Amino acid sequence: MIVLGSSEYLPDLLINAPDTIRMYADGPSGPLLLGPQPEDVARGILTAAARYDDPHRAVAAARSLRRHELARVASADLLGMLDVPQVCRALSSVWVAVLEAALAAVIRASEAETGAPAPADFAVIGMGRLGGMELGYGSDADVLFVCDPRPGEDETKAVKWANGVAERVQKLLGAPSTDPPLHVDAGLRPEGRSGALVRTLAAYRAYYEQWAQPWEVQALLRAHQVAGDQELGVRFLHVIDKVRYPAGGVSPEAVREIRRIKARVDSERLPRGANPATHTKLGRGGLADIEWTVQLMQLRHAHEIPALHNSPRCNRSTSSSRPNSSPPRT
Repeated sequence: MIVLGSSEYLPDLLINAPDTIRMYADGPSGPLLLGPQPEDVARGILTAAARYDDPHRAVAAARSLRRHELARVASADLLGMLDVPQVCRALSSVWVAVLEAALAAVIRASEAETGAPAPADFAVIGMGRLGGMELGYGSDADVLFVCDPRPGEDETKAVKWANGVAERVQKLLGAPSTDPPLHVDAGLRPEGRSGALVRTLAAYRAYYEQWAQPWEVQALLRAHQVAGDQELGVRFLHVIDKVRYPAGGVSPEAVREIRRIKARVDSERLPRGANPATHTKLGRGGLADIEWTVQLMQLRHAHEIPALHNSPRCNRSTSSSRPNSSPPRT
């Protein structure tokens, strides 16, 4: 009664994942809803998807398991069994697992079609709430795609292959389904949506060293390796560390630009008629002010205080984590 009377989002999940209701009971070690751990769920998703050579079937298997995990987490959340950091970690972990499963399936299929190994290493960098392991129930996944041609491979062909992989992953995960949608958004890439979908590590380095705008540097504060080639992802993070944690701190000009952008965001996104003194997210002293203040402190002092470097964790407010019918975007 509590679950069905508290959320429009969760009953729709339960209709397609009725086995979750069996977990509304206690087991030998406590509530069954708390039994699965995020790392075990992620491992199960990857194992299930790996059984299929067809990327469509692999992704369908991964999305099906994600549906069950969403129903479990949302149930435990509404029943007060999980706190906000635990909810964030679980939701982010399952998203990453599905993304990893889709990427692996597409690369396997590509190698089978060509009869040759992949011409490049491929990594997915989580940005925004995905990079910070702060996903909510309706969150999209903000990412950057990076590749690195393998020795002896033509760079042009390798980048073309990587673009095909990224496009196919986006298409497979975003395809209409009875499962909750999975939108992979690469809009935070260099030059925005008009820029290349995938860049080599060298191209990212050149761009960020010469052309990075203050808002791009700020966005990199939450960048973190989430899927694909781990070693390549870590190398990417080492490249951007010089950009997001600049020696001597961020320049006064960049600080002014960040404050200008923040003022514009507040004026454009504050709902019409909302009171700026009381709006939880965009009001004075609200969540956005706190987040931007913390990020500005990182830009100014992270070069001398390693504890300010990016470490995925959940900093979301309790109110924005609940599985409502229309999950808020924070």
